[in-house]
Amino acid sequence: MKVAYSFMALAALALSMVSLPAQARMMMVCTMDVKQCPDGSYVSRDASRGCAFKACPTIKPPVKPIPRPPKPLLPRGCAKDLRMCPGGGFVTRNPARNCAFNPCPRPWRPHRPERPQRPMRPHH
Repeated sequence: MKVAYSFMALAALALSMVSLPAQARMMMVCTMDVKQCPDGSYVSRDASRGCAFKACPTIKPPVKPIPRPPKPLLPRGCAKDLRMCPGGGFVTRNPARNCAFNPCPRPWRPHRPERPQRPMRPHH
């Protein structure tokens, strides 16, 4: 009789295994540890992948703004006219001065050394 009960229990177990879906028959339990990803989030283990950790979310590189060319500080060009200076000579327009004419140079003067003063004679 014991053999009959054992056989019936074994047959019931076999029938229950056949009637269960394949996924339920191969259920795996993983440890509950987690892994920290480079972005700071955490992922757990995946039983369907043999308890391997799930993939970390992909990190998208930050979008760099397209650099704009700097605004020109000076006008690109000035008129090519000349200005005659009172002492002679010419000056051009200067982009750094908002296209105003450069100042006229000071008139050239030859360097005259100072004359040495004569020593004063005593009055008698």
